[in-house]
Amino acid sequence: MAASMTVESVLGSIIQGHLECSICHTCYQEPKMLHCSHSFCLKCLQELKQSQHLNDDKVTCPLCKRETTLPEGGVDKLNTNYTLIALVQEVVKQEQLLQDEGSMVMCQACDESNEAISCCMDCGHYLCQECKKAHQRLAALRTHKVTSLAELSEAMMAKPVSTKSYISMCDNHPSQELCFYCNSCEQLICKICSSSGHKEPVHSFVQDCYRHLLVPRS
Repeated sequence: MAASMTVESVLGSIIQGHLECSICHTCYQEPKMLHCSHSFCLKCLQELKQSQHLNDDKVTCPLCKRETTLPEGGVDKLNTNYTLIALVQEVVKQEQLLQDEGSMVMCQACDESNEAISCCMDCGHYLCQECKKAHQRLAALRTHKVTSLAELSEAMMAKPVSTKSYISMCDNHPSQELCFYCNSCEQLICKICSSSGHKEPVHSFVQDCYRHLLVPRS
């Protein structure tokens, strides 16, 4: 029991310290990344934008106060932080393993205590039958990948969740992975970007974007 409580407390510390949006103070939902590398839930950023800059294309990070110029399409088109999504899913999986064998996975999208039958891989939420239907009916969510719990369990057993399987792709060069961080522009870039619009010595960039995604928030 002591070991179990220790694991639970560690998972709780990870969630509270690194996997909670600092605006809504809950686990990240569709986390979007600003140019300063801080991430927030899509809905939180949409509300933040409405309260800050109504007449321009900028949003100010509530943590470091740096401004991010939004791409065409607004907050929705900011880079999705797939690394955080993967980490949230992994912690949720580990928490589930700590529960009694045979216990139900509960829906995280409603308050009706329904058993979950699937999981949205984009939102990181377990869904019951009705919430799954509602999720797939919404136009904004139709592109989300919803996987059954059986398929998810098989995938987890076959291959552990890896943050590197959730690498974001470059908006300017869709076939290229975001593998560098430009310190000058404070944004993630791909190899083509590093040799074109972000050339040294005018720009300074480093490889391995993951350490910028996972640094503790101040």
